[in-house]
Amino acid sequence: MEALQIAKLADGQRLGGDDFPSDIGPKGYSAAKLQMFQNTYFNYAGDLFDQNGVMETSFPSAAAYNSRDVGRYQRRFGRREENCVRYQGSYLWITDQYSHFYYHWFCDALPRLAAALASHRCTDRQLLLPRRVYDKQYVRDSLKYWPEFELVVPPETGGHGIVEDLLISARVNETPMVHPEHVGAVVDRYRPAESYPIFRQGNRRIYISRRNARVRRVDNEAEIKPVLERFDIETVAMEEIPLEAQIDLVGQAELIVGAHGGGLTNMIFLPDEAPVLELRREIGPPACYYNLAQACRHPWYLLSCQPVDEDWHYHFANIVVDPERLEAKLSAVLGSNS
Repeated sequence: MEALQIAKLADGQRLGGDDFPSDIGPKGYSAAKLQMFQNTYFNYAGDLFDQNGVMETSFPSAAAYNSRDVGRYQRRFGRREENCVRYQGSYLWITDQYSHFYYHWFCDALPRLAAALASHRCTDRQLLLPRRVYDKQYVRDSLKYWPEFELVVPPETGGHGIVEDLLISARVNETPMVHPEHVGAVVDRYRPAESYPIFRQGNRRIYISRRNARVRRVDNEAEIKPVLERFDIETVAMEEIPLEAQIDLVGQAELIVGAHGGGLTNMIFLPDEAPVLELRREIGPPACYYNLAQACRHPWYLLSCQPVDEDWHYHFANIVVDPERLEAKLSAVLGSNS
């Protein structure tokens, strides 16, 4: 997959109209890097500790590491030998503190796995995940598409581990960026070219509901339902169906629509050139799904929506979708992609 121009939008930056410009920031990804460590501790949350304390690679960014609660991690460091399981042999590590979230698993952790695999230095290693990540069913299901790696069972909740020989695949991007090469390798695992050719004749239209989410729900979902139905758009809560069914469903789609949130990550299963319509506040959250759409070759569209409560932080606030504007936007999106 060719490297595409990836935009970077800071949290809270105002969007310019209904589409992001293509040149609003630098590329935010780096070359793959593998680092070898010995006698490394880890805990349930995925924190890694060497003899000096918590390691920077535990965090999703250098900024997150620098702004950490030092006392909190000193206490965790002090408990590193409690209920500790020793792992002898050679292991691979690809996660950070955000990797148990759906988007971050597919767009941050798995690209690190792809980068490690491309190095040809790790196929003899077992894959080790922290318990908080391992316990996610979609994580274990997604790894069935990576048969090169044997998945190791981590310690139970509350336990710790110490790894004699640990190869860490360093992060290749920082949210809201995605690495076009390595996310492309992830895409190829779930929609191989022979099964998902460009302009595949899918005709399903999917609205991804966040009705079960704690934050960023569409508050007037019942009000927009008639609009969705007029366009033959079916409503699905992705967390209610297994990962394999999600892959199959989205692989048959010609359009996905959804509020900013993990469900839009499923565009990685969408056939090339099928459009994505994101419903979100005009101010924040970050532009991760725009960047992902660019890397996955999907036309991306925005319908800006109002928050239910202006006082809520943009990451948490539910939104209200204007039915008339949604209808107009859907007409435009489907018309321009027909």
